[in-house]
Amino acid sequence: MNPQPLVCHFSSVHPPGDTRIFVKECRSLINAGYRVHLVVANAPSGEIDGVQITGVPMAGGRIRRMVRGARTVYETARAIDADIYHFHDPELLRFARRLRLAGKVVIYDSHEDLPRQIAYKHYIPGWLKPVVAACAEFFENRWVRHCSAVVTATAFIRDRFARFHPRVVEVCNYPSLAELPPPDLSITREHAACYIGSITVARGIREMVEMMDGASFRLLLGGPFSPPSLLQEMKTRPGWKQVDYFGPVSRNQVLEILRRSSVGLMTMQNQPNYTEGLPVKMFEYMAAGIPVVTNDVPLWKRIIETNRCGVAVDTADTAAFRMVVEQLLGDPGRCKTWGANGRRAVEEQFNWSGEETRLLNLYAELSAHA
Repeated sequence: MNPQPLVCHFSSVHPPGDTRIFVKECRSLINAGYRVHLVVANAPSGEIDGVQITGVPMAGGRIRRMVRGARTVYETARAIDADIYHFHDPELLRFARRLRLAGKVVIYDSHEDLPRQIAYKHYIPGWLKPVVAACAEFFENRWVRHCSAVVTATAFIRDRFARFHPRVVEVCNYPSLAELPPPDLSITREHAACYIGSITVARGIREMVEMMDGASFRLLLGGPFSPPSLLQEMKTRPGWKQVDYFGPVSRNQVLEILRRSSVGLMTMQNQPNYTEGLPVKMFEYMAAGIPVVTNDVPLWKRIIETNRCGVAVDTADTAAFRMVVEQLLGDPGRCKTWGANGRRAVEEQFNWSGEETRLLNLYAELSAHA
């Protein structure tokens, strides 16, 4: 009996425990019988849950990472001589053609809509952003044609690539129920809201901290600030005194913050890269059994209102934002009901199980034609 194909996931950006890459995709492949390697930067090498992890030392700034670091990660991955290569960063696209010419199956996993995302990169001068975004879109569209398939995290990105690539599969970043056990809805939670994830201006940190000025509740905040100087700016704001900041958080810390909180916040600004996406934190809040307060984005509003598990508000209106959160926190019965509704919606619809099936079907199809 021939062994299942050898798969190599590789990334020059994401950490070894990345939820989408390791927790969901790599583990799903292991459970399906594939042999899986994961090559990532600055990680200890070893085996975790059957996945062989190879760490690549990397130092220097962003440009050095994108040029030299990406090449080192690619060369390390290529030396594994896998049957299927699945990579996660646009800067690695330039190596797809080489892998295809070597007879490999090549999958590009597009987590974000890169051209629209560039418009909100703090390190790119404003006058240069349209040029960089146009170049990025041209680069992605050209080089993705050398891939065997494209996996996308949202329908918006799927439709973009489907215009010129014949095999594009949407695999949403819904939570894995195995990672989020059923919450104990009988517990008394703290009089607190939470936000967990990357912390940036575009993700609404200024609105959250301003909203906390005069609030009667605490904000439990976990995740890295980008740029780091943004943390110092927030510490000067009056609302910061109502914030409990945990720094970058582990998966266990995430679960503990969710267990303590009564409401989850999702405050990304109205920009295409976010408004057409399905932020995993919304579904993690729902899976944790807490109601969600989101920015007033039609897609998110439709999901939480249809499932009666939260409320949408214009988070730029920080007084209205604070009032909505305080009203929810002042009604524990509604919080529990909406929390239970959210958990049920995740169990029935918004979970990794169906996405895993689509991913494994793609792998089976590509393996059969390799």
